[in-house]
Amino acid sequence: MPVPLIAPENEVFPNRIRWTVEECYRLADAGYLNGHYELIDGEIISKMGKNPPHRLTLMAIAYWLGSLFGELCVQRQDPIRIPGEAGIYTEPEPDIAVTQKPTMSYKEQHPGPDDIVVIVEVADSSLILDMNIKALLYASAGVLEYWVADVSRRCVHIHRQPTGEGYLFKLQVNVGDVVALESRPNDTISVESLFELSE
Repeated sequence: MPVPLIAPENEVFPNRIRWTVEECYRLADAGYLNGHYELIDGEIISKMGKNPPHRLTLMAIAYWLGSLFGELCVQRQDPIRIPGEAGIYTEPEPDIAVTQKPTMSYKEQHPGPDDIVVIVEVADSSLILDMNIKALLYASAGVLEYWVADVSRRCVHIHRQPTGEGYLFKLQVNVGDVVALESRPNDTISVESLFELSE
């Protein structure tokens, strides 16, 4: 049984109806869902428009990751598949997901945790969601590495060692530090360069 993303004691509406991924597809096909959204634990979350610092930070991180893995392995705000029962009610669209193979390899279904090198969320107003609900979601799904780029504080929160109850390893790196992916430890980049376009 998966860990609920919203703890029962914090559930404002305990009898809520949770939307499924398939129901959301049908709503979108019928023209009832417009704009950019993602489904998290049965809740349809409208994705806010990106302000310039958010957009430029996303661009800088995606450019760096593209130089390491190739542009076709860097998915930007595209759906990923969550396996098991949780995937019935959840289809996130992370800001960046780096996949093992180019995007054309995922014609039958969206990439899942086994296909993903790292997920990056760029956070300003979404920081609490990204650091809590999404961190638990990605850890429970088995995503090996998860970064949250905090635009306001100009730091990166790194999460590794996923378990069903969250990530065991968490590290904050700041301007003045260098950072690398666990899978590519020799390919370092300064934290400052990830945010310099948004200055």
